[in-house]
Amino acid sequence: HNLNSVYEGGGYKYEGIKFYNGEYKERHLLHCGDIIVANTEQGHEFKLIGFPAIVPKSFGSIGLFSQHIYRLIPKRETFLSREYIYYLLMSPSVREQIISATNGSTVNMLAIDGLQRPGFKLPPKNKVNEYTTIVSTYWTKIDMNNRQIRTLEKLRDTLLPKLMSGEVRVNV
Repeated sequence: HNLNSVYEGGGYKYEGIKFYNGEYKERHLLHCGDIIVANTEQGHEFKLIGFPAIVPKSFGSIGLFSQHIYRLIPKRETFLSREYIYYLLMSPSVREQIISATNGSTVNMLAIDGLQRPGFKLPPKNKVNEYTTIVSTYWTKIDMNNRQIRTLEKLRDTLLPKLMSGEVRVNV
């Protein structure tokens, strides 16, 4: 998972995955469901830097991430869910604080403390739990839809050349 795995404006970009089978360090491991955040961006438009994505299940339970993204791990003692943290990072007030923590001339960089410093009003635990229940239901449906889309794309890519060449015919 790398910088190209995060859409501008947030979200996971499936086309951005690069497969790697070389040496790696334990600290670069991540799991499906982890939050990754872009920490680098060319220019100063702030379309990518600081935006989050959730690592999807479709690439397996364990993966690696490059130096151009951070993996966020909520503290054990927090009741904030990954769903809440994800959308918190997308909120205008937190985005503004993250953007103010970036620096660079040609390539904009976000230091890790730029993600650790933003302040926000902490809702009660029960409200976070309600929010998480609702959002996780949507995320499950989105994940299922994305898996079906990729299955249909593979089927299309397999059948279309055969239909075009006449190798396979369809009776109408």
